[in-house]
Amino acid sequence: MKRFLLASSVGRPSRHRDYWLSGSDIPEFDVLLVNYDSDYCSFATDDVIYRERKGSKFENLDYFIRNEPELFEGYDFFYFPDEDIEIDTKKINRLFHEMENRKLYLAAPAYDYLSVSKMPQCFCIPCSSAHTVYYIEVGNVAMSRAFFNMVREDFGATVSGFGIDLMWGRTLALAELPSPWVFSSIPCRHPERVSTIDQIFPRQLHPIEAAEYFAAKGLIQSASQDEVLQLLRLHKKTCAIYFSLWNRWEFTIRNRGLVSTFSILSRVLRKLIRTTHRLTRSGFQVRKHRG
Repeated sequence: MKRFLLASSVGRPSRHRDYWLSGSDIPEFDVLLVNYDSDYCSFATDDVIYRERKGSKFENLDYFIRNEPELFEGYDFFYFPDEDIEIDTKKINRLFHEMENRKLYLAAPAYDYLSVSKMPQCFCIPCSSAHTVYYIEVGNVAMSRAFFNMVREDFGATVSGFGIDLMWGRTLALAELPSPWVFSSIPCRHPERVSTIDQIFPRQLHPIEAAEYFAAKGLIQSASQDEVLQLLRLHKKTCAIYFSLWNRWEFTIRNRGLVSTFSILSRVLRKLIRTTHRLTRSGFQVRKHRG
């Protein structure tokens, strides 16, 4: 048995063959795949720990955390990517080692600029190897054994995972533990596509589910989705973005205007790169005109 575990709930869009278990590097981690798509079983014979169960990623992981806890025993670090995260074996190995060497509780590989996400703090920052944030997206999260033990009950408190990322950041802050790290030196991709979770649990219900969870945790006064959305907007505007420049100097952006500017520029750059990428794939070529 290895010391690291990658676990996810997957179906037809799974990236485990083309990315997670690809390349010349030998995986230094075990892989647990819970197949939610009974019509797609072609990877049951792959070199993975294989289970089948209908449900979302959080529902399925919670089920096996409670009913087969031995699947998660003995590992020092965990990585829980969504099924469509594109990251290869070498980068996953490096993610685990970076977390171990830096003694981190929560971390994630950074999204490249072809990725789709509403969390600008989770994208690569130029000239930076890593930066710290208040919270990271649960669709692409890695954690230590110690933090897993702190939040394992949360897997059963959500279907969509909406708002759990904020709660996990708060858990670290209240325990006075190191902030989550996002590694620009370990880029991955979250492609643009329709999310599978929307077919299981409609997106308009996500804030309602989060409101009930936040109210139970005492983070908000009532189980109101408006209160949850207001809380998430507040954290998005005021959270500080820390990043390291050439691994020597550290800067902090605390001004709301700078954070907003960074967010806008990131979105413009991502849209420009994605548009160029689509044109290139469609057979268009950018030609330089001579005067």
